[in-house]
Amino acid sequence: MVETKKLSRKNLFVRHIMATGGALLDIGANIGLTSIPHAVLGDFHPVVAVEPEPRNFACLEWNAKANGAEMICRRAAVADKLGTLYLKIKSNPTHHHLSKDGKGEPVDVVTVDQLVDEIGRVSLVKVDVQGAEADVLRGAGDLLHKREAAWHMEIMGPKNAEPEDTEFIVSAVETHFDGFMDTRSDAPEILSVMHFRDYLGSLRRKFTDFMFVP
Repeated sequence: MVETKKLSRKNLFVRHIMATGGALLDIGANIGLTSIPHAVLGDFHPVVAVEPEPRNFACLEWNAKANGAEMICRRAAVADKLGTLYLKIKSNPTHHHLSKDGKGEPVDVVTVDQLVDEIGRVSLVKVDVQGAEADVLRGAGDLLHKREAAWHMEIMGPKNAEPEDTEFIVSAVETHFDGFMDTRSDAPEILSVMHFRDYLGSLRRKFTDFMFVP
């Protein structure tokens, strides 16, 4: 992955310098692009990788073992309440997403707050859930109120998200964080959250990755 430049060393560096110390909660872990390097580097403890799609999850477990990464792998989706939802399986292994029509493969659902209760203090939450970011945040009220964890989230631009979801994300960011950084920017810098609404509204890309710091 390093040789083919599919591993973002910039993101690894940003997370390393801004959020190390406690646990890493990797939501939408896919095959371990985030969790395995940080586990190998020893940046976080424990490292908990959560992935719902069965083939991705099998690859995640294999990759973790092959790289000697001491981490916890859990097959589940993360949303706003516990239970069972349905996962739409796509041919592209990075495009699976929770169904809104009740069709797809059933998958167990947990919340961020439940996971935090199980693992203790969290330094970083990484989220890549293909448009379900608002539901992840809705299930993380306790952690957000603590204002102790940084979040690294892929967020859809307003043109590609439900308006109520975008409004919830903006409100959560303004309430629970002090600064944000667009890590896909050519010249990333930390900006005050008072500028987040305008920044997100002006986003031309379909999505981008934000680091939020309390």
